[in-house]
Amino acid sequence: MAITICKGQCVISFSNKEQYETNKKIYEKNLNWIPNLINANDEDKTLTIEKIGRSLAEKYQGSIRSRYLPKMRMLSKKFYNSFGIYHNDMRYKNVLEDSNGKLYLIDFEYATKSLEKNIPNYVRSGKLYNFNF
Repeated sequence: MAITICKGQCVISFSNKEQYETNKKIYEKNLNWIPNLINANDEDKTLTIEKIGRSLAEKYQGSIRSRYLPKMRMLSKKFYNSFGIYHNDMRYKNVLEDSNGKLYLIDFEYATKSLEKNIPNYVRSGKLYNFNF
């Protein structure tokens, strides 16, 4: 998965068709806590979504970030309740905050029906929160 950012939009490219289809279904749901889907190109396996603010990892450091854990848990639960799958990559870098303080969830590459134990080490190298319900 690769992301290109340009003029208020993000283009996400997928090499894996299954990941593309899963992400497309999630973005097509048009939920107010997931960035809006602008375009889906099935041939190129790319999704264009709106660019929203910056990630919590970019904006905040240390103990300030920890204040967001309850909100991240809430987003994780909303995700599970909406799709019946776990995000499996809940990290500060995958939660965006807009200029009004509203949070959005991104990066559904590892979303599955179970809490994954086999997430690659490079994903686990950051602080990962898998909330169990």
